[in-house]
Amino acid sequence: MLVEFDKISQDGEIFIFQSNILLTKKQIYFLKNELSLFLKTWHSHNEALKSSFEVKYSYFVIIGVDKFNSTISGCSIDSLNNFFQILQKKLGNNFFDRLNFYKKSHDNKINIYNINDLKKMISQSKFSKNEIFFNNLIKEKKDLILNWETRIEDHPFIMKMIKKKVGIL
Repeated sequence: MLVEFDKISQDGEIFIFQSNILLTKKQIYFLKNELSLFLKTWHSHNEALKSSFEVKYSYFVIIGVDKFNSTISGCSIDSLNNFFQILQKKLGNNFFDRLNFYKKSHDNKINIYNINDLKKMISQSKFSKNEIFFNNLIKEKKDLILNWETRIEDHPFIMKMIKKKVGIL
């Protein structure tokens, strides 16, 4: 059951799919149409999932699921992932490369760094502690406001990597 994104509760579960390329307006239009069709029929244990989506910065597709109306199952998560695998073939991008990190510049431009380049740039002190990176591992809608766009020093995975591998910042 497709609803407006603001109708998903703050405790609703979210899934963030990150594109490895900037999506064009045409690709976003196609994606929105396909995703609307999918979410209208998305279900868990034969029960419709109250769900929605947003496309942010032309890189991120955020799926929200209201946990209070129904419980999302492993099978429904698999069907969502399968849908995005098919979608990425049609769009010519990759939504599943979790070794890419996304940084927002002061002019809202998004830069993508693979994990090796990120480690190298951190070791060369190329980033300040206040640089904004996206934490695409958040799980609840309320974290979109609180923890999605986060300073590098507050990003849990990057800081873990820095302390473990690079040892700086």
